[in-house]
Amino acid sequence: MKQCARTTIVYGLVSALTVIPTAGLVAHCTSWTTALTFVLWIDLFFYTIFLARWSRTPFFSIIYPLFLSLATALWADRCLELIIFGLGAFAWIRGGICFCRTPVRCILAETITLVGGAGLVFLFRPETGIVQAMGIWLFFLVQALYFFIVPMNTGKQRDVASLDPFEHALQKASRLLAE
Repeated sequence: MKQCARTTIVYGLVSALTVIPTAGLVAHCTSWTTALTFVLWIDLFFYTIFLARWSRTPFFSIIYPLFLSLATALWADRCLELIIFGLGAFAWIRGGICFCRTPVRCILAETITLVGGAGLVFLFRPETGIVQAMGIWLFFLVQALYFFIVPMNTGKQRDVASLDPFEHALQKASRLLAE
């Protein structure tokens, strides 16, 4: 859980540093709005791959919402349309497909993180590149809260991959001693 939150924060920082300059490079071939929406979609695509990997969800399960958000990114007239539909697809992937063990907590977590993250971005009114980059990073900071609201493993289910090697060895040793 803490690794997912930490990776989300680092991914947000990397996104903040790369999305706006990349959109600026792509804007030489097309309009700024089209370039920004496409680069934001690519950013969403890579983050959802992380989500699918963390939850051990097959990649083909998240393809449909990703392609719907890509269609919106390509045909949207404004960036706001992509942001609204992209957030919906993001909530669908994260709360509905990847981490859907506790539906009520997922809905609550999605509401808190998406409304809070989008609210922070719109609060700053991102018009310049630096403020847009700050908005992206703040959005991912709020998204890291999701992993504290919705547990990755419920009950006694703990998989070996989430344990560090020393904890895994301690569990093996205690099982051997118990036998």
